[in-house]
Amino acid sequence: MRPTPTPDGGPEPERDAARAPVHAAPPDVASDVVHAAPPGVASDVVHAAPPDVVIDDYLRHLAARLTGTRARRRAILDEALDGLLAAAEAHLDDCGDPEEAGRRAVAEWGSPATVAEAYNAATGRRRARRQVLTALGALPALAGVWSTAMLAGPTGPWERRPPLLDAGLGLLAFGTVLAAASALSGLRAATGPRAALPGAAPPLREAATATFGVLLVLATLLMLVVNRGVTAPASLAWPLVAPAAALNLALAAHLAGTWRRLRAHRPARTRRP
Repeated sequence: MRPTPTPDGGPEPERDAARAPVHAAPPDVASDVVHAAPPGVASDVVHAAPPDVVIDDYLRHLAARLTGTRARRRAILDEALDGLLAAAEAHLDDCGDPEEAGRRAVAEWGSPATVAEAYNAATGRRRARRQVLTALGALPALAGVWSTAMLAGPTGPWERRPPLLDAGLGLLAFGTVLAAASALSGLRAATGPRAALPGAAPPLREAATATFGVLLVLATLLMLVVNRGVTAPASLAWPLVAPAAALNLALAAHLAGTWRRLRAHRPARTRRP
């Protein structure tokens, strides 16, 4: 019995934790799941198919190929154990041999590499969706915070409009449009009909472009406030500017960290002979 695809395009459990680093599952994750039945598995199913070397080995190979947080990988292994034990129990009624029933159940699920690829794609789509939603939500938040910080000070800090201001406003407009358009495109790719197709890849390009757009906006805002602080420091309401600048730095660090984890879902490059 293969994992049932969800509307998100992959066999994806409900539980999720997205802030831990991506790394391969250690062996203890698989062994803990195999030898302790998850809450969703009935006790009679566990005793009908005793711990089997075939299923244990399959889950270890699957765990070594999974990406995501420890909680995410454990949820996937719980779901896989549930399905494998149910399939093994069904085959046990036919063949009467627990080991053979385990082999048949594993054969129905497919190779660990194929199953892990489907789960990892679903994890990547989930992370890409969060990334573009963060980028999309950051734009109005930044606009509100910085408008309040900049307009709270005395008006007209310069006698003449400096060229740097015009260049900065142009960069702000470009970064905002780029981030918004890419985030909406990525959100559609991560949740729309294409996400339900077999082998649908996470919208990494859209997430990367949206992240770049927001980072460009953050850098431009800091450039403008530094320029104004140097040329007309008395025109700024510093008690409001300082928290806005801290928000910029925190948001930039968050986006950079989540993007590093999202990069783990890039497809492997094939070398030309």
